[in-house]
Amino acid sequence: MFSNSQLASFISDSFEPCWQSVRDVPVITVDFGDGKIIKRTLHGNIATYVCLPNGTVVDILPGIYSAAEYQRRLGELLVVANRQPDAVALVGYHREKAAPTPKPSAFYGRPDMRKSIIESPVEKLLTTDASMAPTVRGERTLVLAEDVVLNENIRRKQIHEKLAQWPGVRPSDVCKWLYKEVLHADLDDPYLGLGQSLFATYPFRSGERVN
Repeated sequence: MFSNSQLASFISDSFEPCWQSVRDVPVITVDFGDGKIIKRTLHGNIATYVCLPNGTVVDILPGIYSAAEYQRRLGELLVVANRQPDAVALVGYHREKAAPTPKPSAFYGRPDMRKSIIESPVEKLLTTDASMAPTVRGERTLVLAEDVVLNENIRRKQIHEKLAQWPGVRPSDVCKWLYKEVLHADLDDPYLGLGQSLFATYPFRSGERVN
């Protein structure tokens, strides 16, 4: 997403961008024996905070978007931020955005993209890069489109409801709540909520020690 030159230029021209890693990137290691080891980083999740100069959160974009949709949403939030809204205005903005709308039933409750990647067979995990076959790329494009629907219709509703009750919040105040309750990736959980999926059917789990 951020490798898109048009999007990168828009962000650079419109915002003072900064990046913060909130936890170590998960790494999967496959040992095939005879010294043959493959390591791959797992896809994580991100949240984009649009803030005022004093650090107050205006709004949050949760998770992954297509480049075009991400730029469009950032453009909308830039308009809001440029108005320099005070606490009262922010509460009104988030209450309006939190108003009920029909749920996208086709996607509601679908597992997060990061979970589907981790829970996929190892061979699929090891090919989640630019060399993927067209069928896999097409699957990922579809999943991304579904994630955008979830972001806008489910996750952002949760965010609006929260921020309407908590005007003046800063990213550090809401970060753990956001990842645990909205993105379902508890930053205090070493397995990001995937322990059950990763170990439930592993036959040797009782005899191993996890560091």
